[in-house]
Amino acid sequence: MAPGYTPTLEEGINYFLPEHRAEVIRHVTACAEHGTPYEFVLPKLTAKGRRIWVRSTGEAVRDDTGKIIRLQGAFQDISEQKKADNRMRALEAQLTTTLESITDGFYVLGKDWKFIFVNSPAERMLKRRREDLLGKSMWQEFPEAVSTSIEKHCHLTINEQRTARFEVFYASLDTWFDFHVYPTEAGLAVYFQDVTQRRQEQAQLRLLQKAVSRLNDMVIIMDVGQPDESGPRIVFVNDAFERQTGYSREEVIGHTPGLVWAAKSQQSEVERIRDAVKNWQPVRAEVAINTKSGQPLWLEIDLSPIADESGRFTHWVAVDRDISERRRQQHEILSLNNELEERVRQRTAQLAAANKELESFAYAVSHDLRSPLNTVDAFSQLLLKLDAENISDKGKHYLDRIGVGVRHMGELIEGLLTLAQLSRGAIRSEPVDLSALARRIDNQCSAREPGRAPQVHIQEGMCARGDARLLLAVFQNLLDNAWKFTSRQAMARIEVGCKAGSSDETVFFVKDNGAGFDMAHAHKLFGTFERLHSPGEFPGSGIGLATVKRVIERHGGRVWAESKISEGATFYFTLRVPEKVCA
Repeated sequence: MAPGYTPTLEEGINYFLPEHRAEVIRHVTACAEHGTPYEFVLPKLTAKGRRIWVRSTGEAVRDDTGKIIRLQGAFQDISEQKKADNRMRALEAQLTTTLESITDGFYVLGKDWKFIFVNSPAERMLKRRREDLLGKSMWQEFPEAVSTSIEKHCHLTINEQRTARFEVFYASLDTWFDFHVYPTEAGLAVYFQDVTQRRQEQAQLRLLQKAVSRLNDMVIIMDVGQPDESGPRIVFVNDAFERQTGYSREEVIGHTPGLVWAAKSQQSEVERIRDAVKNWQPVRAEVAINTKSGQPLWLEIDLSPIADESGRFTHWVAVDRDISERRRQQHEILSLNNELEERVRQRTAQLAAANKELESFAYAVSHDLRSPLNTVDAFSQLLLKLDAENISDKGKHYLDRIGVGVRHMGELIEGLLTLAQLSRGAIRSEPVDLSALARRIDNQCSAREPGRAPQVHIQEGMCARGDARLLLAVFQNLLDNAWKFTSRQAMARIEVGCKAGSSDETVFFVKDNGAGFDMAHAHKLFGTFERLHSPGEFPGSGIGLATVKRVIERHGGRVWAESKISEGATFYFTLRVPEKVCA
């Protein structure tokens, strides 16, 4: 284009992109016909075909009579400004996206204390829509914040241009918040988190620490340690540890348990502990430690790994009981092994008397436990009855948990009494109709759960010699378990029968198609208080199978089980029979 050349209106319009030309024509036409000035920003092509952004302005020129005689205007290249604006908008969008994606609540207040920006987490935690907050005053929307630490710290942040962090309780939201307040050119930037659960957990932790500190057993918590360290290091000990060992917390925290272990500890027990730690398994062992004064102290240690919410093991907790007296007694008993036959006979008689005394002691203790247990239950119920209106929902929940614990403890006491009774008294030997016993228990189960109708097959003609009362307890526990662990089966099946065993023994069995269990844990099955299912899955005290084992062993038989997870279980036991009745 030659210098000084003025393009025609049509040529000027054609420099704009086709999709924008109608808009340009509209502005120019309005100016030409009505004298309306125009200003717009659009992209256009230069004479060399380069795309630029321009601000176009124009106006009508009139003669003395007011008639429009021509249009005049100008283009301003604003490409750089447009790029800067685009970058700014992109940054704003990125910042907004970032602030929306964080889990913290975030809002910005102007110097007039009005909300300028509110992110989604803030909406959720404040229980207010951002549309209802933007442009509104913080103090009008949340009047409970006036004259509190919130207002104090916000004013200090503005006036002194420094950051502030504080925690405050919003009664209207029933929530504790952790605030971080920062000064900005616009006013204040506020980050906050809901820390209600954390504060509750801290309160519960303080309560737990206080409770643990008052235990008679020693409690030691250790971190998991590092591969290059000699072992886990102590991070907590309770008052009982200080009291019984003579060491203060400051003297042992940060050290490994080896600080107090005595050289006389059995190496096999030490190795068992090390293997358990290596494989993240709980272990019970007996080791000796030295008190600060150098005196040996024998402990029974229950050591268990503790995992966080992700399942990663973070700590070990050990509960240690002083068994020095028991060890001393055991040592005395073992030393008698070297005595003459008469001494062996005397020792046997002493042990029998001691066992009887221990059984009587267990029986007495189980009875004595009822009194404080009933007291706990009675006062809990009385508190709920007399002061229910003043007890929070959480408090009622705790009282309910106390009631559940009391009932569970009652079941355990009943189990202990049953076990104690099984260990005393002579066993009567008489023919017992086992088929009749099984039908009797099955009828009781059916009456207790009328809504269920499992397929139960009880073999006819089963009999044995033994104590009918004790054998009834065997079927009571085995059939109760079969009904319990088939409760989630659409078509539950239970079978009671017998078959010939080796030599002249007869094997009886109770079989079901219920939940089953992992045979890797079968060795725990008949132990007292051992459970292979959580109470949340199936209720129980963990004493039933121990009772079965005790009864069968007192009859000179043996008991075992076979199972697969989700495919049911079969429990076997042997008894003497008056004659062969099973093929």
